[in-house]
Amino acid sequence: MKQLKAGFLKTWRSIKIAFLNNFYDDAKFEELRNKLSTFTQGPIEAFKAAWVRFKEYQRDCPHHGFNEVQLLSTFFRGDDWRYQMALDATSNGNFNTRYSADAIALI
Repeated sequence: MKQLKAGFLKTWRSIKIAFLNNFYDDAKFEELRNKLSTFTQGPIEAFKAAWVRFKEYQRDCPHHGFNEVQLLSTFFRGDDWRYQMALDATSNGNFNTRYSADAIALI
């Protein structure tokens, strides 16, 4: 564990930075962020299992830097084409035009 200067942890932001710097080096961060940004559903993976795994990637890399719309788009692009068609069909033709909360509820 790296040593901190006395009085450094005065805000939640400084605590977050100290935590991330201690447990995530640049290589680990890039590895986790890449897993998230290149997500693909496995060939025999159920839709729900894919969503759970995608959420785990987000949890494992809390400082990924993607907003909710980008994350939903990444998940959609990584889904099997049959699920993409189903999501589009229930979204009047385009899943990516849904508001984030509606898209998450649909998933």
